[in-house]
Amino acid sequence: MSSATMGANSAAPVLRLLQINVAVLVAMSGTIFACAEGAPAAAWAVPIAWVGLMFVDLRPLLRVNSWVANGLALAVIAAVGFEYFGNTIESRLLAFGHFLCYLSWVLLLQEKKSRQFWWLCALSVLQVATSAVLTSSPWLGLALIVYVTYALLTLSVFSLYRAVSRSAGVEQRTSPDSGSGGPPGSVSRNAVRLESAAKWITPRFFGGVAVNGVMSITLGLLIFVLTPRIWIGQIGVIGGRSLPSARSVTGVSEDVDLGDVGEIMENPDLIMEVQFSDMSTGKAMSVEEFLEAIGAETPLYRGIALDEYSSGHWSMGDIGDTQLPNLEILDSRRHFYQQSIRLRPTGISALFVGPGGVTCRPLQPRMQITHERLRNTFHREASKAALRSETFEYQAYSLGPDEQMSFPSSRSRTARYQQRMSRFPPGLKPVRELAEQTVRVPGEDPLPPAEAARRLVARLRDSGEYGYSLDTTPDDPMADPIVDFLANRKEGHCEFFASSLALMLRAVGIPSRLVTGFKGGAFNENTQFYEIRQLHAHAWVEAFVDNKWVVLDPTPAVRDQTVSANAASSHFWTDLVTKAKDLWMRGMLFSGSQQQRMFVDPLQKSAGGLFSSFTEIGSELGTGFEPDQRRANSRDSALWAVLLVMGMLALIIAGTIAGMRLVGKRIRGKGRRARSAASVAGPPVPFYERFCAILARNGRVREPAQTQREFATTLGDGWKLNGSPALGSDRPGNPLRDSVQQDRVQHDRVQQDSNLPENITTAFYRIRFGRHQLPAGELRALDASLDRWEQSLSNGNPGNGSAR
Repeated sequence: MSSATMGANSAAPVLRLLQINVAVLVAMSGTIFACAEGAPAAAWAVPIAWVGLMFVDLRPLLRVNSWVANGLALAVIAAVGFEYFGNTIESRLLAFGHFLCYLSWVLLLQEKKSRQFWWLCALSVLQVATSAVLTSSPWLGLALIVYVTYALLTLSVFSLYRAVSRSAGVEQRTSPDSGSGGPPGSVSRNAVRLESAAKWITPRFFGGVAVNGVMSITLGLLIFVLTPRIWIGQIGVIGGRSLPSARSVTGVSEDVDLGDVGEIMENPDLIMEVQFSDMSTGKAMSVEEFLEAIGAETPLYRGIALDEYSSGHWSMGDIGDTQLPNLEILDSRRHFYQQSIRLRPTGISALFVGPGGVTCRPLQPRMQITHERLRNTFHREASKAALRSETFEYQAYSLGPDEQMSFPSSRSRTARYQQRMSRFPPGLKPVRELAEQTVRVPGEDPLPPAEAARRLVARLRDSGEYGYSLDTTPDDPMADPIVDFLANRKEGHCEFFASSLALMLRAVGIPSRLVTGFKGGAFNENTQFYEIRQLHAHAWVEAFVDNKWVVLDPTPAVRDQTVSANAASSHFWTDLVTKAKDLWMRGMLFSGSQQQRMFVDPLQKSAGGLFSSFTEIGSELGTGFEPDQRRANSRDSALWAVLLVMGMLALIIAGTIAGMRLVGKRIRGKGRRARSAASVAGPPVPFYERFCAILARNGRVREPAQTQREFATTLGDGWKLNGSPALGSDRPGNPLRDSVQQDRVQHDRVQQDSNLPENITTAFYRIRFGRHQLPAGELRALDASLDRWEQSLSNGNPGNGSAR
């Protein structure tokens, strides 16, 4: 068998593992891309990878030659070209991703050597990188961790395979009978034995890959948080379309399509955390105490006031009445109640304020809040990236029921706004008829606005005619959603009830607007915060009655029961998943200002403190440092601060690497000692133990520092058996033939007995270190030689006297 064939056989286990790993890696990247794209096309990588592994790699039944592969590649380029020259940036990005997928499929069907393996790994990485642009969903984080770990394993196996392949041309398999002490299946190169390739894939190998994976992911996270940010979210990465994470939901939306709220009524994601206190005394308050103090029944956190309705869609019109909040009122003698609010990223600028809220102020520096007075809504000034990624902390202030405050605007602007709030959309005649039927009795005077509003609320909420449901499937898709709800389906959630009431109020001449926000929450004993989640999203109505805006909620009480049940079902794992999602979104949409505040500023401050300490020490030692001069020179100070930070990071990284190496060295040392002990105390070799016992009885014992070979060499010729008794000559048979046979056997025995110590030692090495199994005949021959040698020593024949 040639050395090349032997080398190929030695690399076969590694090659098989590499083929499996690459196929799984390509299937994994295709699945990630398919999930990110939201289409199943790229997921065809899974069956194609399986076919390539089974029928191209393991069983070469189906292999695409180079000509067919080139033709398929040209077809791929042509197919992707039509997609690339589409009308949107998204189509070009998807075309690039599909191009990577198709090329991988072609390579999977070819015979694979090092170059093909490299291409498949590179294309797989590019697919995953493209997937990260298409989505920012939390599942991508877990998928990336799994993918990176498996990719490191694949590349490690690939490196091992290349190392084995390089030695294939000069390898020589050790013959089992060569007596070199090599194990079966081992190979030698330049007189150095190389272990079988199958023994290189060990638990230690996989443990090393796992450690490298953890270190790579940790280093990647460190680079991610310290790399300067240039956020392009305001431009729009994919054809002007917002990232999926930025999609607003009902309760935090500046535009509402009826039916959206049903998508989040079971979403336990945390959106707000609130603490209440009495501003005059500074005493903390419970939510019940807060509601009682301001004269409210339920905690309604209003965010957006919507005023324009059209075919199931609510939106805000421009009213041109935005000003800064009036914080001077906080210095007055009015009794204010404070709400400290921590708002998670929502993707929009709206802030949420509890009942009776009259003003807000930010708790973070360089942040600004604006106030739309006619709508009485608050917004924060921030970039789109910050709205999608940063938690915002602010304080809202409410007044008691006897100390309400109005926000005057120009009379003409107020009149125009109230006129807009009274505008009834065309095409909703059934809604107008139902409203008039509810509030007007033929022959009687029209009801006052307050009583008319009460009757409309009672018709929707208390009559039992309308039921609460999250199912928004229309009975008549051609009809307006509100008409379909009031006349046909008569079931829906808060958006339908609130929208119906707002339009019915306008139908009878009462200005009204739809308000979205949150209703309810739960107190967390661990964090001491009142927590409001996405499932608390709600919509209600504000009507202008008796020269003031009043809150009207027409949704049946079963809504609160449903939300409470959903909130109660949230347990430990749900909260854990919610926190993980929140952490992912904070990291995925990490902005430059957030990075500056969380990492750069603290590092700069720490570096500045260290620099001051060093300069003071230097001045005391007379080394020429002048603290005052250094502080005056900001450029030099900044340079020193950067150098100190880099030095600290270098020390931390070096210390971590040195510590890991020390731990690894100790672990490997223990492993080597254990293997050495196992080797020394390996499986017993009976004939060698008998050999040593015979020598010990005759005064020769192997020294601990001697190897078995060295010990055999020191015995000398005096311990060799130079003769053997004649074999039985009295056996019947052909005298001439028996004589020849006896001579041959006698010669073999003489040769074996004359080199007995060397032969015993060589056989010992083959069993102990070569893991050989000696034939039974050879073992019997060794025992027979030992019998003759022991008998010779006991009779005082050669060796007895000379050995002493």
